[in-house]
Amino acid sequence: EAIAAMQKSLALINTNLGMAAEAAAAMKTGVPPSGVLEKVARIVQEIPDLVVNGEASGKLLVVGWGSTYGAIVGAVSALRAEGRSVSSIHLRHLNPFPSNLGAIMSRFEKVLIPEMNLGQLLMMIRARYLVDAIGYNKVQGKPFKEAEIRTRIMDLLESN
Repeated sequence: EAIAAMQKSLALINTNLGMAAEAAAAMKTGVPPSGVLEKVARIVQEIPDLVVNGEASGKLLVVGWGSTYGAIVGAVSALRAEGRSVSSIHLRHLNPFPSNLGAIMSRFEKVLIPEMNLGQLLMMIRARYLVDAIGYNKVQGKPFKEAEIRTRIMDLLESN
C-alpha cells in the first residue's frame, strides 16, 4: 500500500510539473496551453444570453456587474419611466463574456460602465469588442447611489 501511495503521489507530481511547464511556456510565447481555447468555447455555450432591461437598442446602454446592480436598475427604470432612451444589462459572467454581449452593445450609441474599481471591466470590454465605452469609476469604499448613476446618465444623454 505504501508503494502504491508513493506511485500515486509521484504521478500527481509529474502531472503538476507538466502543467507548470505548459503554463510557463504559454507565458513565454503568449500561446495558451493546449485545450484552453476549446474549453472556453465550450463554457461560453453554457452561459445564458443577457437580457436587456429596457429597449433592445437606443441612445445609452449601462453595463454593470457586481454591486452596481441596484443603483443601475433603479436609475435606468426611473429614467425610462420619464421616457429617456436608456437601457441596462448586468453581467454575471466575465470570462468568458456571454455570447450576445457584443451584439447588444452594438445597438446603442453610447455605453456607460459604472464600476466600484479603477475600470477593469471597461478595459476588458474595450479590448474585446472595440467599443468606445465610457467609464464611471468609484473607489471610495462606498457603493454607488442611484442618484449618482442617474446624474451621469443624464449628462451623457444630454451631450452630443
